[in-house]
Formats: sequence, structure tokens, C-alpha cells
Amino acid sequence: MLFVPDSSLVPIYNDFSHSTTPGVSVTPGTGGAEGTYTELVDGALITEDIYQMKLWLTGGFVSVAAKPQLLDIGVDEAAGTSYTTIVNNISCGNTGTISFASLRFGGRWFNLPIFIKAGSSVAVRIQGQHATGTPVRVASKYIGAPDAPHSILAAAFTETIGTIASSQGTAFTPGSAAAEGTWTLVGTTVAALWGFMMSIDHSDSTSSDLGYVFDLAYGDASNKVLLLENCPFYSTATEDCGHPEWEIGYANVPAGTNIYVRGSCSGTPDSNYSCTVIGFGGIGHP
Repeated sequence: MLFVPDSSLVPIYNDFSHSTTPGVSVTPGTGGAEGTYTELVDGALITEDIYQMKLWLTGGFVSVAAKPQLLDIGVDEAAGTSYTTIVNNISCGNTGTISFASLRFGGRWFNLPIFIKAGSSVAVRIQGQHATGTPVRVASKYIGAPDAPHSILAAAFTETIGTIASSQGTAFTPGSAAAEGTWTLVGTTVAALWGFMMSIDHSDSTSSDLGYVFDLAYGDASNKVLLLENCPFYSTATEDCGHPEWEIGYANVPAGTNIYVRGSCSGTPDSNYSCTVIGFGGIGHP
């Protein structure tokens, strides 16, 4: 039998570091407005086609303030600053600062299996609801140059699932005292999708030191298939939060499919939790 090895991916560029201020400073918009695009990496540094992009967000929270936020990713394939948005509305507010002594103070981490053409400049912008646009540090990592590109899933397009209001996604309530919360409909897919990334936010000016886990599923009111299970999330009494990089939920899901979220809290959950889901579709590489 012929053995076909898996394709390898290699690092192309990143600005992750041991610094407490990794990446670049991005100022959110205020009062529900979008901020302006801030470049993460110039196209000259993207020397190969990219098949996976990772984001590390830190800072931006303010004690005794609710700061829900949504992040967009834009690219300019000509290495300029005329960005086309390729990902909309990743929930990312209240992000904590870095403490290398504790995982829970490590910021927010996202993994996006998307195709970005070699030579493209990449930027992000953040929509914020609070009256003060406290800067967020955004570090990014780009992985690509596979030796067998057609064995790698990298999206040609993305779709954001969830109703957007007040810089938040679809509202839901996690369960208390380690009980599962009720499944809540986030939204319905528009296109056929093969991958799903969950993003969670909360808008609470009096949060607590708590741990959560979140699940994602597709299906209907009676039958659900898990996409992601027990993804950890941490909040603190200073109104900041963080989580490690959650995996991608892979499933071939047709257009018109309902996507659901639920959560469980170690104690009594804080108020105003919300969710957006980024769906990945198509094959982006040549």
C-alpha cells in the first residue's frame, strides 16, 4: 500500500514574545464604533502563502468597567493599506494583561485556518462599546508553505454566526455551580462550512474570580452534535478575562444549519455573556 505522508507547515512570521507587551497596539473604537485598521505585518514579511493565522490578544481591560469588543481581520494582497475584511466580529473584550506566573492571566488566543496569499499585508480593527478605547496588544503568527497544499484545510472565506448588538454577539447564560447551561441558538449558517471557531465575551462591570467551560454544537431543538466541548475560560474580580487557544470544531455542515452554545460556571456566573462563531468554508489555496 502506498503511504502518503501528511503535509508539513512551517512558521513564516510571528511577533509572539516573552514581553508583557507583545505585538502591536490597537486602539478600539468607542460607543459601538469601529476602530481604524492597524497593520500587524507588512506584506514583505509574508514570503509564502499562509494556511493558518494565530492571534494573541492582551490588555485593554479596565477595572470596574464592562468592555465588550469585536475584532475584524483585513488583508491587502498588494501589501498596501487598502484592507479587505476577511474575518468579522471575533468576540474579544475585557482581555487581561500578561502574568507569566499564571495561565489565567495570559490573554486570549485564537487559531484561524484561513488562506492568506504571499505578499499580503494584514491588519486588525476593534469595535468597542465603552466610552474609552483602551489599547489592546495584538500579536500574530503566520504558518504556511506546506509541501502538499491540497492536504491542508485553509478557508477561502469565513462567515460570522451570531446577532451583533452593543459590540456583543448572541446572549446566553452559563449554568451555575458546575451545572450545564441551556443550549442557546447562536444563529444559522448561510453557506456550507467545514470548520468552526467559538469566541466568547461578557459585559459586566462587577465580575468575579471564576472558571467556565463552553460547548458548541450544531443540530436542532431536539438533536445536537458537539463541535467543541469544555473549552476553558477565566474571569477575575478586576473585570478581565482570558483563555488558552481553543481547538477548531471540524464538521461538514450544510447551509441553513443551526449552531448552539452552552456554558458551565464554577460558581454563580457573571452577567451578559455572549457568543459569536466564525465559520470557515471553501478551499482557499490554488
